[in-house]
Amino acid sequence: MRTSIPASLCMILAAALLLTACQKRLRQPQQPSIPYSMKIGVAEFTQPTTNSELLAGILPEDQGRVPDDVLTRLNSVLRRDLGATKRLYTFLPGRPKPSFGSYHESGRPQGIATWTAYGKQFHVDLLLVPQVINWHQRQGSSAGVTQSAHVRVEFFLIDLAAGRLVGRSAYEEKQVGLVDNILGVGDFLKRRGSWVTAEELTQEAVAKAIKELGL
Repeated sequence: MRTSIPASLCMILAAALLLTACQKRLRQPQQPSIPYSMKIGVAEFTQPTTNSELLAGILPEDQGRVPDDVLTRLNSVLRRDLGATKRLYTFLPGRPKPSFGSYHESGRPQGIATWTAYGKQFHVDLLLVPQVINWHQRQGSSAGVTQSAHVRVEFFLIDLAAGRLVGRSAYEEKQVGLVDNILGVGDFLKRRGSWVTAEELTQEAVAKAIKELGL
């Protein structure tokens, strides 16, 4: 079983922390400018299980499934964090869900056309679509694991008038120990040296998306 890192590595952590902080400053993407006059709708979390449901990319070969009750809790996290911003949002109901085929008559992937049509029903300008692409829960406890949490979560911002993507935030994380990746010292300290759950990783994804998409 993997365990937390002993205190003897503190000097290594301190040395690596500066390097990690510099790298993160360089990687920060430019935030898009969204006028406050634009109405933003927010769809509930879903998990695509066929390529026709995707807005970009492909499904992983070993796709882990997220339970429905977890999706409900993730929706609450998204509402909470968006509520802390200066914007007003229209939170779309979870039922009925969009219905996907293979391809739209335009020849484009069905996902964009379907979400565009769905969002237009609610008279908003932009639609935020959160999707859990991959989900593997932690096996173990915060002190030690036999399998660490691994998630891929993506957020898409669709311009409904144009029917196209105008923003995307992707987050993929499989937690590893410092022995395996010393450059992850920043995340290690932020998580207080614990092995976190897949839900906790997804909360990080939500915060990242709000920042990157300028919400």
